[in-house]
Amino acid sequence: MSGPAQRNLSDLTLLISHDRSGSHYLGSYIRSLSQQTMTDEVCNEQALDPVRDPLSFFGFRHRRSLDDPDYSLRRTPAVVWKLLDEYFLFALESAPSGGVTIDVKYGHIHNFEAAWWPIFRKPLLFEYAGSRKIKIIHLCRWNSLETVISGEVAESRKVWHAVGAQKPAGAADAVEVNIEHLERQIQMLNEQKAAIFRWTKNLRCLPVLYEELVDPVHGRACRDGVAKFLGSPPPREFSSPYRKVTPAVHLVIRNWEEVSAFCRENELSHYLLRMPR
Repeated sequence: MSGPAQRNLSDLTLLISHDRSGSHYLGSYIRSLSQQTMTDEVCNEQALDPVRDPLSFFGFRHRRSLDDPDYSLRRTPAVVWKLLDEYFLFALESAPSGGVTIDVKYGHIHNFEAAWWPIFRKPLLFEYAGSRKIKIIHLCRWNSLETVISGEVAESRKVWHAVGAQKPAGAADAVEVNIEHLERQIQMLNEQKAAIFRWTKNLRCLPVLYEELVDPVHGRACRDGVAKFLGSPPPREFSSPYRKVTPAVHLVIRNWEEVSAFCRENELSHYLLRMPR
């Protein structure tokens, strides 16, 4: 499948990341770059309302289906490919000149799928990105233990971002961790990360680790690499309005001794240490 969109979509970047990966921090950095536009999660109704926000993928698909019913009635690869051409070109044309980055979480990738697609096949979105020369930033967090715990604390507090007056979590927000659930969540996250690395291997993809992105020593070099990948000069100074929500995990896990012992006994002890360099 090819067409004129191949000439138009190379200024588009997909930010692919899992929950609690620091995507809002990275998004704030991208917004600081000249001639770059950052678009929030287009498949998240709470981030972009499908009725009011024209960049909501669901809202766009609905409005286009009023003119072309195939967009709501049929999900063949040809129909989905045509819809993606229209949507991503619309996203580019809705922004000022320059690059546009669109936030797509792991759990949102299926929304860009055809109706019939084998479970273990590379998702259509990545095949489409390769055909259209779309760039991808794959942001993930090396420490899967911290990622899962951050999610549990955020869910418990109903606070997902520390921005403005919102305070990060503290000892009073500590949670009791179910070991079996923790093991399943870590395994599932690691399998998802491995799959995304595999599917993006031969694409225009920049892998970014959260730990490197925010590192006080190496963070600037990592962020400069993002700017270079997007084709913009890095800012002389950068300060994100987003702060880390969850402190060191031992401070927010009531049964820390049980959790740390489980990690040591199940080949997860590396998550109790700092990321190796």
